[in-house]
Amino acid sequence: AGGGALCPQRRADSIARCREALASGSRVWHAIVADAFFKTATREMNSLAVPHRLDELGDSLLKELRALERPACTLTLDELDGLRAERSSLGRRLRAPKSAALVRTTLQLLRELRSLPAGRGAASPPADAQTDALTLLKNALAEITALEPDGQAASCADDMNDAV
Repeated sequence: AGGGALCPQRRADSIARCREALASGSRVWHAIVADAFFKTATREMNSLAVPHRLDELGDSLLKELRALERPACTLTLDELDGLRAERSSLGRRLRAPKSAALVRTTLQLLRELRSLPAGRGAASPPADAQTDALTLLKNALAEITALEPDGQAASCADDMNDAV
């Protein structure tokens, strides 16, 4: 992960698109695979030996949705690296609220990914990997929150020193 050329808002837009894709994919999965009619139809197809791949396609959809975690975490950690590389404390304080919002949005995405159904034999990511990503982002949020201005925290002297 590096500082990257994306600004916090573009990263936030990318995470928002990931959340939209997750919501859409989840709706499709629930409307088709989790539907009672679907279950009845697939049982009937199986009993008649009609070949189909609907279960596999449903599992594949869940797998692809879970794959959104990696780019979302990468974008968020890139933002944290960019925030850390910010030279002035004023720049860091100004960037911190957008960075914090990005981390919060990514944490919400990870929670939504964790709530996806297991699927029919699809392997879920290891619990320790899930915990690591959540812990890493929660720690990042704590680090960023410490930089956010609280109205009174920013002193004029610090800003003047940074400007010089």
